Amino acid sequence: MGESANAKASKILNPEILDFSTSKNVLKAATYDFLEIENNNLGYKVKYLLKKFQYDSNLDVTEYEGDCIFEHMDGTAEQQAKWAANRKKTYEGSLMHFLRSVYANNSRQEGFLIYLSRSDFFPLTIGPNPVVDEQIVRRVDNNFLKFRFVKRLYVVFDKKKAAKPDKLVEDDSWIVSDLSDNGSLFMVDSQVDRRGSYANYNKLLIQGSWGKKRIGEQLPWNITLNKGYNLVNHPFFQNITTCINAITDMPANAQ
Repeated sequence: MGESANAKASKILNPEILDFSTSKNVLKAATYDFLEIENNNLGYKVKYLLKKFQYDSNLDVTEYEGDCIFEHMDGTAEQQAKWAANRKKTYEGSLMHFLRSVYANNSRQEGFLIYLSRSDFFPLTIGPNPVVDEQIVRRVDNNFLKFRFVKRLYVVFDKKKAAKPDKLVEDDSWIVSDLSDNGSLFMVDSQVDRRGSYANYNKLLIQGSWGKKRIGEQLPWNITLNKGYNLVNHPFFQNITTCINAITDMPANAQ
């Protein structure tokens, strides 16, 4: 579920259908039907079909993948207002928010600072100056973009800092010895659409703030919270939203 307040407020209603197994240092889980999850912080009932889950205790690596369907919970006007506020809070600074803003070419305006990592091991050596969206992605066609940077990105969500002009440094770098609460490492080899959805990925690594946010933080792909994110009003999205998740939370020194 994750480690957040949203995760703690989420409950699996049918845990008996989970089947656990171990192989050496790897814990695996499987299920033959949808897990039914109730998220009382976000106001969703989620049906999650787990395709893959495994945790390697030696590497401290978690991998999972599945399809999910969202249903809005019924509630009073007060509850609906609380859920709406929690969804907005969950969305801001999320991976979905980041990918949508990169697609819209306005990640800096949305509060994200993107740095190129020059190393794969902790402590990380980070490029001194933030990069712009055009430096890290290329357009595949009118619907998709693809990340062009093959190394890890260090992404910080800090609206105040992002609003200030950069003090450009020519030949220098800085060291990150630990990931902050609003910092994430990210690397993906995938196509991304305007919903912030990634598909047909060959490699995906998420660590830090985003790596801690899992099913308890999941929002449907059709959610619209900010101006400029008006998605296609397709009938499919009026009833259910199907999403595919795959998160690999790896140590920075893992290959």
